[in-house]
Amino acid sequence: MRFVTALAMGVGLVVGLLPGAAHAAPKATVATVVDVEPLAAHSCDPGDFCAYEVVNFTFSLYAWAGNDSNWSNNFTASGISINNNDSSWRNRSNPCVGCDAVRVFDNTNYGAPVTVCLTRGQSLASWGPANNRGSSHSWYGGC
Repeated sequence: MRFVTALAMGVGLVVGLLPGAAHAAPKATVATVVDVEPLAAHSCDPGDFCAYEVVNFTFSLYAWAGNDSNWSNNFTASGISINNNDSSWRNRSNPCVGCDAVRVFDNTNYGAPVTVCLTRGQSLASWGPANNRGSSHSWYGGC
């Protein structure tokens, strides 16, 4: 499967699955195309938001079905706290009015700035400025 990722104005956005309709990303500062192989042991289940320890959706992940104001008590299968150890992100949420997008925050308790924002079905394989900065996340109606 092939994904195109982009970043606009400090918030990570995904342009979309190829081929298909892409969402415009005004003033994109970063664009990365990543080939993603099927993820057996590292998959993100439908309905979840997942943060991975390593870029390109590799190594261990932590998955959530809801909000989390403090990632420091969330440990991946490798025993690492995902707090400030997130390097790629995937939003596999279910359709939900007012909660299709997930925002990752630099600080606990949803403290600004937002490091990544993904709408339902979007993934971000890597983005340097957001790398290892996530400390909380919450669901919103959009990015």
